[in-house]
Amino acid sequence: MAGAGVTALPPDVDPAARPSLEDYMDELARGLPGSRRARTAILAEVGDGLADTVEKYQAEGATPDQAATAAIEEFGSPRSLAAHFATELAGITAHRVGLALVCTGPAVGLVWLAAFVARGEGLGWSGELTAMLSTIPTYAVVLALVVPAALLATAGAGTVARRLPVGPRLAAAAASFAAIGCVVGDATLITGLIISTVRGADESWLALVAVLVSGVRLTLAGLAARRCAALRAAAA
Repeated sequence: MAGAGVTALPPDVDPAARPSLEDYMDELARGLPGSRRARTAILAEVGDGLADTVEKYQAEGATPDQAATAAIEEFGSPRSLAAHFATELAGITAHRVGLALVCTGPAVGLVWLAAFVARGEGLGWSGELTAMLSTIPTYAVVLALVVPAALLATAGAGTVARRLPVGPRLAAAAASFAAIGCVVGDATLITGLIISTVRGADESWLALVAVLVSGVRLTLAGLAARRCAALRAAAA
């Protein structure tokens, strides 16, 4: 069965030039991290570029073998090219993960705060917030670490990257750290709720909503942490 790199080559590439190009594309495909969608887009871009370069050299009088060799030399080693794309993906992914954590954090926090208020203990929003943080002190520590890391991760790409050039690898590390911290934070909230329920606390339906919201974010954050770590490791 043809590999992802082979299928990314345009079908109209000269058959005599294909074997060398297929080997190159397959090695590049093996070295590319990231999501399947991102890898497919990169392979398609490189495949089109190689095909155009081969065609250019053939138009200048090179044989298919010579054109393929020249094109591959022009693009550089597949390992170096994979590392280049991994670096680019690391910054973009870190930026997206950081933004997602920064944007969803307040919303998830409000859901949990509403669940605490719905208990009916009469402390009000500010009182319940203080009670929640004092009941689960670990969560306050996690917040103090996750928020700065998530903000730093947003500097992996976009306008923030131009103002705060931390670099893709550092941004990816910050995103991975923030995502892991998010997992710990959500797990802490869910565990705290379970303990309070066992002790006889009267929970509302909002508590179930809070658990579901945190469960989804916990899962997605875990996947994001793994992806950012893989991209950082593969980046140049």
